[in-house]
This record gives sequence, C-alpha cells and structure tokens, in this order.
Amino acid sequence: MPPCVYKGIDLVSQSVEEARQSYPDLSFECANLTDITDKYDWVFLIAITASIPMPEVLIKKAWELSTKGMIVDFLDPCKDHRDYLNTFKMGACTDLFLEMGAQRIELYPTRNLWNVFVVHKAPFWL
Repeated sequence: MPPCVYKGIDLVSQSVEEARQSYPDLSFECANLTDITDKYDWVFLIAITASIPMPEVLIKKAWELSTKGMIVDFLDPCKDHRDYLNTFKMGACTDLFLEMGAQRIELYPTRNLWNVFVVHKAPFWL
C-alpha cells in the first residue's frame, strides 16, 4: 500500500492481536464494520465475502464509509472452492457496484480463487 493512515478492523480478536504484533506501527481495532461511522478514503474487504451469510450488507456499508472507493475480492465461481459459503459471478458483482453508484470498476483476476475489484466513486477522468 502507498503511505497512508491505515486502520485495520476485524471481528476476530485473535486476528487483531496478530496484526498488532506483526505491524506495531499501524492501528487495528476489533469491531464490526457495520458499527463503524468514521469515513475513510478507501475501504478494503479482503477474504471476507466468501464466508459471511449476507456479504451485500457489508459491501454496501463499506461503500458508505468510503470517500474514494473500495477494494473487495470475491471467489471465482469457475474454480473449485466447496469449503466457502459464497461465490459471485463477475456480472453480479458489477451490477451491485453500479447500483451503489460506482463510476469506475477495475477487475484484477488472480491465479488462485479470487477476483479483486477496485471500485471508484469518481470516473477515471477526474
């Protein structure tokens, strides 16, 4: 990541503690994102959408908290990953982002199970 003010938020206290030990100069908090009210330039949802019952709720909350956009990854439904709760077709992801008001959507497929989306609130020419 480029230099920035970073705050990591996770529901799992053990994950927060491990992050604090690994990155003592960064800020981490054990909290539910749906309870957060602070605004951030960018909100990252990494390795979460496949394991929660209603990921759309969290995605919409992340969008609400961001001023510039969000980065979110989704499991590719074309790859084998039976151990996860959710998979998302790229078209459905794009439709959700457009419904939320996205002005630019970038897709970065990975070699593993994930597709990473960078979703901007401003169009590319701004």
